[in-house]
Amino acid sequence: MSTAPLPRSVHEPQQPEQPEQKVPPAAQDPIPAPGTAPPPDGPEPRPRRHRALMPRRVGGPRRWWDWVLAADPGLADLQSAWRTLISLVAGLAVGYGMAHALNLPAMLGMMIGAMIGQLSANLVAENTLTKLAAGILPMPLPMLAGLTASTWTQPHRTLAVWIVSAALVVVFACLKFGPVALRYGLLLFVSLLMGALMPLTRAQCGRLLVVALVVAVACLAGRIVLCYPTPYEDLLRTQRAFVVEARRVAGSAAEVVAAVGASSDQAAALRRMDRALRRLNTRTLTIDAQLAQPEVAADPHTAELLHQHLFDCELALQGIGGAARRIAGTTMAPALREAVGAGLATARDIPLNRTGALRPAADRIRTEADAAFPSADGSPSYEQLLARRIATLLDELADSLTAWLSLGRASSHDRTKASFRPTVILEAGALPGSGPSARRVLAGYNGPGWRRAVPFVRAPLQAAAAVAITVPLADAVNPARFYWGLVGIMITLLGNNTLSERLRKLVHRIAGTVVGAVIGVALVHLIGPGHIYWTLTVIVVAITLGTWGMKRQYGYWAVGLVTALVQMYALSTPTGQLDHLLTERVEDNGLGILVATLCASAIFPAPTRRVARESARVYLTAVTDLVHQVGERWADPETPIRLRGAALGVSNAMHQLQAVHRPVLRLPVGRRGRAADNLLGLASTATGHAKALATAADIDIDLSPPLRTRVRAVVDTMAGSLAALDRTVAGNGDGAVWVRVDPLLRELRSELHLATGPRADALLRSLRELAALDETMAGLAATYGMEVTEAPRADWDTARPQAAG
Repeated sequence: MSTAPLPRSVHEPQQPEQPEQKVPPAAQDPIPAPGTAPPPDGPEPRPRRHRALMPRRVGGPRRWWDWVLAADPGLADLQSAWRTLISLVAGLAVGYGMAHALNLPAMLGMMIGAMIGQLSANLVAENTLTKLAAGILPMPLPMLAGLTASTWTQPHRTLAVWIVSAALVVVFACLKFGPVALRYGLLLFVSLLMGALMPLTRAQCGRLLVVALVVAVACLAGRIVLCYPTPYEDLLRTQRAFVVEARRVAGSAAEVVAAVGASSDQAAALRRMDRALRRLNTRTLTIDAQLAQPEVAADPHTAELLHQHLFDCELALQGIGGAARRIAGTTMAPALREAVGAGLATARDIPLNRTGALRPAADRIRTEADAAFPSADGSPSYEQLLARRIATLLDELADSLTAWLSLGRASSHDRTKASFRPTVILEAGALPGSGPSARRVLAGYNGPGWRRAVPFVRAPLQAAAAVAITVPLADAVNPARFYWGLVGIMITLLGNNTLSERLRKLVHRIAGTVVGAVIGVALVHLIGPGHIYWTLTVIVVAITLGTWGMKRQYGYWAVGLVTALVQMYALSTPTGQLDHLLTERVEDNGLGILVATLCASAIFPAPTRRVARESARVYLTAVTDLVHQVGERWADPETPIRLRGAALGVSNAMHQLQAVHRPVLRLPVGRRGRAADNLLGLASTATGHAKALATAADIDIDLSPPLRTRVRAVVDTMAGSLAALDRTVAGNGDGAVWVRVDPLLRELRSELHLATGPRADALLRSLRELAALDETMAGLAATYGMEVTEAPRADWDTARPQAAG
């Protein structure tokens, strides 16, 4: 950080600059701190040093599979599919061999192997060997319990059906006790179901336990040898994926700048740039969440540095996108437009170990801007300001990208005052959607007396009611496969929080079943009967591909699952009857999904409208936290405040807001409408200002007590308005008023207009971003019917009580 002084008060003479007593380690480091520009007369970056510091996996030349990294950061989905492939092959092979060795039916041994292989691949994804073994090796125990229990109920079919149904209710009861309890509950349910469908004897249970134990050991060995977790390597791949997305943003921005005039090419380029910016934001949130995983970063200080540089990279690229959009609507001189486009093309094509070469491109843009718009009176033109903005952003991108790619190795831990604390928490390996907001809604059911039990009994009650309705109907449709209705209940209630999400899964399930049935039947005719090895190959490949696509769209998993099931059904069902069998499956699945949706909407529901309201309150809470941290940062520069983390919290809340308001289809009954579009548009604008505020406000300043009091009044006034807006969104904010702080900020900026130096410039820039954030949030308050007023100017003593009111 620059050491230029900021006057303690504009009414006091500026204090002379004190000589530095000590050069901190950060000042000796060639990689600039986040948010700071390099010395104007300093040397060019040293590519050789960065090449030595940068792992080849990150900084190597372009590769043909970079597009895979961009679509799957860290290769998380591909690794999940690879785990499934290895575990299924190991489970099927060992189950088949052990069945022959112990004189058991081959199909039974293979079912045990496939069950353990599939569930261990999907439910056990740990980063350490100890946790991996602790998750896989005990899996045969609940399976043995379920298989043994099923042998007692086989003579009594009705009892067996209802015990299997009760086991599904137990699965939902395990949700409140963590992933381990859920894993064992699922194993118990699946084993009871398998025992009800396949004839077993109690004498076989002991040998089945041996088979299951050997299969579990084989799956663990396969995971260790071929799928051993490498979190640090995943981080390197994730970094390269981020760079691929960054290049895509720079390239699309270059296309926008090159497209002259309002044309279809320019509109298409703008759409591509918007898509690239959205993907970049998603990648940034995902990577920031991955920094909190075990063994990803060496320590919390390194993780914090990675977090800071990542945030600065994304902010610079978002700024480049915004500037390119504004340039598209101007009549910029051809030479200057060419220089800007060439600079963005350099950012797109530059080798990763020479990111410092962006600075010459930025210098060329500044030179062309000065030559294209000479100003006699010293006032730059709009086009010149935009070009200089691009040049400044390219310099900032060079600084932060170099530090990000070198993993902070050349940076001292003393440069960060705060350890990394995760802002974004992944849910099931993906960014959170409606889950946090739905949990806030469900927390409202909690209360004194019997209401304390609601969080624990809500899901089991919904499942029990759905089971009681679905099982008799599904049993009437197809007694041999009544469990299809139970599967529909399970997929509806697990991982879905709103009516929109459940209906979306129903659409994906039905569409995936139809497509999978067509593919599966075609493969049955292609392979023909009796080719068991080809059939097993199709089953394994279909399940693997379905697992790979599951996090993208649930329909992909449905296609892979049904394709595999058709091969299994063909082993015991004539080909001509497959169409009827698959139709019954769709009916039973759809029945279970519809009944579960109705039960979830009637028993302690989380209505979509209330979840949407809570998502807006989550967003307001994140903005309030950022505003408070800005005030604390300025009040006490020594306080370990994580402004970039708070800004990423705002971005994460924005992602949840968008997920909740995403419609099932463009239907008149959908939640999405003009009001929702206005909400998302204003929140998106506010998020951009929040990110810029976090970077500009992260400065070391020493304000005088009067200025500190005025800053605190601004912060408290805005925080009070945010609290009033939160009450209005919650439905109890009658008469609430949004008090604009713009008059106070204008007076504060006028007090600081004589201050000079980088820190003074950053402070003024942060005040402008705070004013822009206040204006956008005031517009959001107006959409909720709040009255918008302005704080009285020059009335610092009364501003705070008015905000509180």
